[in-house]
Amino acid sequence: MVATTSQAVPSTSTLLLNGKCLDSNKHGQAYIVGCNAGKYQKWKFENLGGRGTIVNEATGRCLDSNHAGAIYTLKCNGGSFQDWNAPKPGSSFLVKINNVATGRNLGLSSKAKLLASPGSKYSWSLGDLVINTGTHRIVGVANKCLGAARGSTTVGTAADLYGCNGAATQKWIFGGDQTVRAGGKCLEVKASTATGDDLPVRLNTCTGSADQKWTYKSSSDLVNPTRDKCLGLQGNSSDDYTVTQLSTCNGSSGQKWKLT
Repeated sequence: MVATTSQAVPSTSTLLLNGKCLDSNKHGQAYIVGCNAGKYQKWKFENLGGRGTIVNEATGRCLDSNHAGAIYTLKCNGGSFQDWNAPKPGSSFLVKINNVATGRNLGLSSKAKLLASPGSKYSWSLGDLVINTGTHRIVGVANKCLGAARGSTTVGTAADLYGCNGAATQKWIFGGDQTVRAGGKCLEVKASTATGDDLPVRLNTCTGSADQKWTYKSSSDLVNPTRDKCLGLQGNSSDDYTVTQLSTCNGSSGQKWKLT
């Protein structure tokens, strides 16, 4: 299946909300936890772009609901509570997933229990396509935060690692346009034509350029999709003030980030 964008949406994919994945288990429970790329976090869409079931890859059971709004998995039975509208993503790669029987959207309650929410604010990422909207800390190795060097928002300031301190420049706004912003500036690869590794990453005036686009993957990588390379730490260091760079994704700890 191909989305109405430049990236393909797999028929089997993870479902991400605010940096965490929809998970299940053999007992039929469904919940939100950190992404781990396991089969219990893989969901198969019968008809992405229309109505159909959403099946857990590990159990073969269908995502189900009831009038109370609870979410779980059951043996697929063709019932309307297992019927979901999952439209193809638009330019923001985000979708709202609607239960046909209840008319309510798949969401997350304040008690961290999955509910079919009557509201429309819950937008899910399909597969590894997008970063999630909202404001987050980006936490890396040694539980330190991505921020702007010296807390500055001056154009050209390097993005670096430092102990999480609640600074405004450690609070990143993930936009539906795939930008990542702090202090009114965008996270950017400082390289208009360079194609190699170890490209510096900085804050710059937001322009919407390809070097300001980012994809947060369920593998905990933050990727520039145009270059298909990962945000990481120079020398894979966990020291304060370590600057970030864009390099070939290699699975190292210095390239792993979680959104909190």
